[in-house]
Amino acid sequence: MRKYTHILRSFGLFLGLACFAISSYAQQALPFNQYYIVPQWYNPATIGNGEATNIFLTSRFAMMDIPGRPITNGIYADGPLSNDRIGLGAYGSYHTSGVMQRVQLGGAFRYKVPFNKSNSHNLSFGISGGFHQVSINKDEVVVRDVFDPFLIGSNVQTFTGDVNAGLVYTIKDFSIGGGGNNLIESRVKYQGEGGSNVSYLLKRHYFAQMAYSIPLANRTWFIVPQVFARIVPDAPTPYEMSLFVNWQDKLWFGAAYKGNFGPLNAFGPDNTAPVSVAPSVGGRLGNQFVVGYTNEIYLSDIGSYTGLTHEIMVGYSFGKRQSKVNQNLMDELEEMVNQLEQQQALRDSLQNELMEQNTARLDSLESNGMGELTSEDIQALNDLQNRMDSVENRVSVVSTAVDSVREDLDGLVDQLIEAGVITESRVADNIDLATGKQALKGCYVVIASVIDSRYNDEAMHREYLDFGFNVIHETIRGWYHVYTVRVDTLEEALELLPKTRAEGHPDAWIRVLK
Repeated sequence: MRKYTHILRSFGLFLGLACFAISSYAQQALPFNQYYIVPQWYNPATIGNGEATNIFLTSRFAMMDIPGRPITNGIYADGPLSNDRIGLGAYGSYHTSGVMQRVQLGGAFRYKVPFNKSNSHNLSFGISGGFHQVSINKDEVVVRDVFDPFLIGSNVQTFTGDVNAGLVYTIKDFSIGGGGNNLIESRVKYQGEGGSNVSYLLKRHYFAQMAYSIPLANRTWFIVPQVFARIVPDAPTPYEMSLFVNWQDKLWFGAAYKGNFGPLNAFGPDNTAPVSVAPSVGGRLGNQFVVGYTNEIYLSDIGSYTGLTHEIMVGYSFGKRQSKVNQNLMDELEEMVNQLEQQQALRDSLQNELMEQNTARLDSLESNGMGELTSEDIQALNDLQNRMDSVENRVSVVSTAVDSVREDLDGLVDQLIEAGVITESRVADNIDLATGKQALKGCYVVIASVIDSRYNDEAMHREYLDFGFNVIHETIRGWYHVYTVRVDTLEEALELLPKTRAEGHPDAWIRVLK
């Protein structure tokens, strides 16, 4: 391996320079660009979202033309617990820059407070913490005096801890969050011969982030603008503005503009900090593998010295993973069902009001018998008729709104079928295990399925049948489908589906027997 030459007057001077370099923003906070897919590196409130357990590996090779260039490798694993209310994560990283080396290990915890049944409106809190081992690779140091007492007697590795915290507020396609890193501001210390010490502080960083996924083409395409800023005391504020295009959560591409990520005048007298652009592309292979690549290009004078920065990310998801497209469809379904229920309840209320007013009118006429109506009676009846006309008009408007929501619901059905949320089968190919006869036509809200080769009658009773659930057997394909309820119409089933998922069956779907 090539040695990097640092000719210094003394090792103490070298330590001072190294401490200045490490105290910069880029060294203290992991500088990964793939936060569009792995925001966990910055904000612990984002860990363990979804239904799958994930592991991500990221490698960043910065400033390729500089000897001793920074290289960062990281691994992050996380997953959900308790129906996505809780998320747990663990992470590690190894960073080298010249003769400096840093190892970081830690864990993270996240708790989510949902505000609706589909979890599309929520507030998440997260905290993470661990330790750093910071060391100096003596084999890479060349000094004029190899017998420098500071070099011979110094402790060239040290340990310290860190704590990070964050929160994210999400309402459907919009999210905003913030938090802090290095909250305890621990100090990294090196001790030389004779008790001389060199140290530096891991400065506290605050960050803020905001993103909005703009849906297009029936929510199969999304345009995602994002803003990320980090506040570092006594330093310029590093910020990033990015724009990504996402197709069905299978392919995404975009770019970020990054500014103020270094000290002023670091690479020239123009009193400006470095800026860069970072084009990025990524995608999913199947439903488990994810890959991403970013090429960071420096725009200021620093670019003529540093060369490019490359970053590669690969990931894998274990177990079930709810795709973004399916989740968006379920959010849209829940919204439509809520609108339908509200409009129907309003229409029923208006119709009841109309009936009461009509009854009052008849009672008024009967109370006057066949006698002549007074002017007051006539005025009262006219007022009542006007109120009835007003209510009838409102009923008509609300009925139109109900019909419009139903049309939107019908338009969503094709997308739900394509996403596998609604499946269809011939009724003649299905047996109801409770009766041993052919199942009835209709729509079944299914919560689990077991194939013939893995079916166990005792386990089926223990886990489902003893709790009142029912089973239909699809004889052609050999599947047993556990369902909660059968209804006559697809509209009824669509109204029940979000509620069933919210009650602890997140993978529930609709099976239509025709």
